[in-house]
Amino acid sequence: MPEPTTRHGSPARRLLGVLAEHDQGKGLHFDQRTRDRWCLHGTGYVVRSATFRELAADQLIDVGDSNEDPVTITELGRAYHAAVLEGPR
Repeated sequence: MPEPTTRHGSPARRLLGVLAEHDQGKGLHFDQRTRDRWCLHGTGYVVRSATFRELAADQLIDVGDSNEDPVTITELGRAYHAAVLEGPR
């Protein structure tokens, strides 16, 4: 598994965990709240745009091509989450 190019902070780790837990292959929809903030549809969970960019740059998530596309966790993102964030079981 390639090493991510950035050291992911708490917001990025949390977003990756949310996606790992809830994305069943169709992705999750986020609604734009402000220019820089997005809310997971139907919840109060808010994420900054930079957090999406950080994870997408390492190919851990796919944000699609437009603001209406769902955000999905990639296979690499699932592997990274399981190996690095969840740790050995």
